[in-house]
Amino acid sequence: MMRAYIDTNILFDLVLSLEDFLQDAQRIFALGYAGDAQLMVSALSFVNTVYLGKKYKFPAEEIMSKLRMIADFVEVVDLRGQNVVDMLESGWKDYEDATQHRSAVEEQADCIVTRNKILWLRTDRHHFRQGQRDRSRRLLRPQRPPHEREAD
Repeated sequence: MMRAYIDTNILFDLVLSLEDFLQDAQRIFALGYAGDAQLMVSALSFVNTVYLGKKYKFPAEEIMSKLRMIADFVEVVDLRGQNVVDMLESGWKDYEDATQHRSAVEEQADCIVTRNKILWLRTDRHHFRQGQRDRSRRLLRPQRPPHEREAD
């Protein structure tokens, strides 16, 4: 089963119902709900979703309710303290992207689901490492299911 690491922006899209991206986010999370993919989300993504939702006046109880439902079928992964420190020296311009990437690698994700172009480009050119072996991993970007694309 594919292990997909969900970037914070995809969680925002679903929980905060961001219209431009909601349908793609729903499709991605539906894969996890149906058991067709194992979805992983950083604990920090949950925290940031609550913070930004409140900041932009979304109802707090609605945010919490949606996150509780999501937590029932995704793996909420810890953000390790050493990663936070190590990524200060990563050379990535976006610190949050660096920590998300490192977490995905450590969780042995097969892909990172994001709409962040910079993270996508960096991830696409790097190999995820597991022990002594390198494995190229592909990036899963939100898109229509194959049966819908063939009709184009």
